[in-house]
Amino acid sequence: MNIRKVTAALWATVVASGLVAASATPAVATQELIEATPATTTIVAPAPGHSQDWQVDVRNTTTQTLPVVLTIEGDSAQLFGGSHPIHVEIVDDSGEVVVSGAAPSVLGATVELDALGAHEERRYTARVALPRSAGNEYQGASGTLDLSFVASAEATTPETGPSPDDALAHTGGSGTTLALIAATALGMLTLGAVLAARRRKEHA
Repeated sequence: MNIRKVTAALWATVVASGLVAASATPAVATQELIEATPATTTIVAPAPGHSQDWQVDVRNTTTQTLPVVLTIEGDSAQLFGGSHPIHVEIVDDSGEVVVSGAAPSVLGATVELDALGAHEERRYTARVALPRSAGNEYQGASGTLDLSFVASAEATTPETGPSPDDALAHTGGSGTTLALIAATALGMLTLGAVLAARRRKEHA
């Protein structure tokens, strides 16, 4: 038996095992952390002294508690400008006012909200009102208001711990990789046995 050929074959197995292990490493799963419906609302100027309401449902889709911030944007020079711009107010489901002010002071603002627990859903009520003193220049004006709820997930242990299979997935391990490592180790043991037998034969 050619010892050099056996050694080369085993090292080729080691290299191949490394390549398969690298290719078997799973990609990081991506998902939406929270869902907000609707995200964008078309608004039409109410009569002076009147308001328009709608609800936005925000849901945490993960098993973690998530910090949430709200960013408000809008598009309507007529509604959001002038001497009596529309007033924007947002209230959470406990009745707490989280945003309140004339459009110019509210648009572009970022507001930190209460964190959402695992799979928790919260309803926000958005309200726009036209000041009673508004003139005819706002009549029939329309625009859009964007409420962007953004969450960030930290690298923490989920409330329900991962199963052993999940732990392997997160670290890049797999049954295939472990089997290749075991096969390589067996091959190295076989090589050692062959070398030992060769030495005994040469010294006999």
